[in-house]
Parts: sequence; structure tokens; C-alpha cells
Amino acid sequence: MNRRSVYNWFNQKYLKQEIIHEIGLLISHDFSVEFPELFRKTDFLQVQGGFHADNASDNSNYIWKDKYIELLEKYNTLLRSKVDSERHS
Repeated sequence: MNRRSVYNWFNQKYLKQEIIHEIGLLISHDFSVEFPELFRKTDFLQVQGGFHADNASDNSNYIWKDKYIELLEKYNTLLRSKVDSERHS
């Protein structure tokens, strides 16, 4: 899953149940509270320090990837500001 996919999902009017479930597992959130008609509490059991067992080994990669993307976004914002200020000078 990448950041672009998440942005696209949140721009949709409706999300598939499978996507909501996957997001819940990735962010360690029990969506059975918000959607009791779709999920059971056991659908979001947490293991290995808060992460679902299938994703535990990959989560450190996602953390660093997210930090890198966040830095790139800040850098791009600074570059845009600089270009804009040079245009108006």
C-alpha cells in the first residue's frame, strides 16, 4: 500500500469493507466500534506489539518510508515557496 492509494481511497464516496479492514490492521484500529454491522471485535485482534502478525516485519519499512515521504513533501513545499517568492520579486 502506498500513500497515493490511501489518498485515492479517501477521495471516494464509499470504501469497500476489505479496504476498511486492511486500514484498521495497518493502523492498529478496531473499526468494529464505528462499523458494528460490518466487523466483529475479533476481526482486529492485535498481536506483536500492536501490529497484526502478517504485517509486523514490514511495519518498520513503512515507518521509514512515511518519514521519507513527509520530508520530501516539506522540501517540495519549501521549493514552491522559493520559486513563488522569486517570481514576485
